[in-house]
Amino acid sequence: MRILIDIGHPAHVHYFRNMINILTKEGCEFLVFARNRQYVFELLDAYGIKYIDRGSGSDRIAGKIVYLIKASLKIYNYARRFKPDLFLDFGTMYSCFSGFVLRKKHVVFEDTENAGIYRMLYKPLVDVIYTSESFEVDLGRKHKRFKSYMELAYLHKKYFNPDDSVLKTAGIKRGEPFSIVRFVNWKAVHDFGKRGLTAENKKKIIKALEKYGKVFVLSEMELPAELKSYHLSVEPDKLHSLMYYASLVLGESATMASEAAMLGVPSVFIDKTGRGYTNELEKKYGTLLNFSPDDNISEIIRKAVGLFNEEKKTAALSAAEKIQSENIDLTGFMVNIIKAEGNIL
Repeated sequence: MRILIDIGHPAHVHYFRNMINILTKEGCEFLVFARNRQYVFELLDAYGIKYIDRGSGSDRIAGKIVYLIKASLKIYNYARRFKPDLFLDFGTMYSCFSGFVLRKKHVVFEDTENAGIYRMLYKPLVDVIYTSESFEVDLGRKHKRFKSYMELAYLHKKYFNPDDSVLKTAGIKRGEPFSIVRFVNWKAVHDFGKRGLTAENKKKIIKALEKYGKVFVLSEMELPAELKSYHLSVEPDKLHSLMYYASLVLGESATMASEAAMLGVPSVFIDKTGRGYTNELEKKYGTLLNFSPDDNISEIIRKAVGLFNEEKKTAALSAAEKIQSENIDLTGFMVNIIKAEGNIL
């Protein structure tokens, strides 16, 4: 079977890499397109996945429209020659036109309720949209749900084993408390009109966390001079191993907050609209705290530093075990869908 996959974000590499590995060994062929953005190519190279660069896109509306046309045409021209049996992506919309024109089944995974124009463009052209049961929007007749989280496609115990050599790279001793902070650039289409933490509040958070151990910062934007010393320099494919040993993960990335929950690390997610899966992880498992950037910064900091204790860590580890036991192996689920060649759609 031939499968065309479009990758638009570093997380998408993780979502699909184990499935690609399993099915490649069973004789499937893959044509992978990837957006040129932070960490995407590095991760694909690290996992030995060949790909075609579809460009980096634009931050402006007009540029995004031009990029959509160019990237879609590029994918179509390659797809005509590759002749895929199935299209697969994470709601990127750039391959949906090719799948529709070539009359091939197209499977989409999704986890962002406010995907906006992305979903408006791809939904009429694809066959099925899979989300977790925690997804808070009904997408109609094409919508199917699974009992799991996207992050279990790569952080399930079947696939993930932490590499403690990353601690030496980061200059951390085993058992030493430290936190990882993540800031995003708010330039995605679904982030239009939204804003995150102010520069001043970012500084307050970092300075407060620093009292409890080292702080490593991952940022899609260039950090101001006074925060550059906190920049985390670790190979992208080793990040989850470092997260596994962290005391706290805090930031504006829903994916990283959820990853922390899967790994048994207390986490704080700060976003104005939130996600269904982060809401569920807080309400059902208590391993994640959701806040808005409009919330009182002192309260956010108070709750965050309150997670620096053994009782909270033990509770997070217990919650992670419960998450693993109560939810399906998502990679196995993907493999079964593709092996059925769309018959279960």
